[in-house]
Amino acid sequence: MTELLTFTIVGIASGCIYALTATGLVVTYITSGVFNFAHGAIGMIAAFLFWELSVNQGWPTPVAFVFVVGIFAPLLGVAIDRFLMRRVQGAPTEVTLVITLLLLLIMISVAAQIWNPSEPRPLPEFFEGTQFHIFGVNISAHQMIVLLAAVGVAVGLRLFLYQTRTGVALRAVVDAPELASLNGARPEAVSQVGWAIGSSLAALAGVLLAPLVTLDILTLTLLVINGYAAAIVGRLRSLPLTFAGGI
Repeated sequence: MTELLTFTIVGIASGCIYALTATGLVVTYITSGVFNFAHGAIGMIAAFLFWELSVNQGWPTPVAFVFVVGIFAPLLGVAIDRFLMRRVQGAPTEVTLVITLLLLLIMISVAAQIWNPSEPRPLPEFFEGTQFHIFGVNISAHQMIVLLAAVGVAVGLRLFLYQTRTGVALRAVVDAPELASLNGARPEAVSQVGWAIGSSLAALAGVLLAPLVTLDILTLTLLVINGYAAAIVGRLRSLPLTFAGGI
């Protein structure tokens, strides 16, 4: 029984990361209408940058985390929207998909040039060595952080998208941009917010996953594939169903 509970907890921790990834995919889709195949690559770049700052450069872990997830990732999302996706706005779906695939390949190439794939880069877990004893099972602090982060993101985004004016505008711009504009929404600004949030969630998932697996370019990039099923469970619309699908 203890062994079953142990594997269940490990599975839930992994599922929460997949839920975070899928949630970022869904947020980007419902705010821009684009299914972003480069979502995992964004998380990969963020994880490597986090290692670079916190391990290689010696930044304090909280400072590196806030910079990567709260500053770098949103700015990257805004740049992708402004300089790539906005230029193909209104284009057929296959065009936007090819653009995101191209972005994925570019990010893989850039990461391989900056961080030699043959060199091991261990990334310690958050509060490494700290454990909680619950129902006879040891749960690491990192696993607890993953769980709390996933639940917090799911609840916070649900409230944000459905209970705030900005959140409603994010959802409205995709379905009826002209009508949303007449009601005071700015489609371009709203789309940038959606990409910023989606990129931050990709970075969060990448940073949380890297210590549990390995800091590998392809492993972290292909993380997004594990989020596809969860996103489809949520029909690319429902955040609660997406979270449940990840678990």
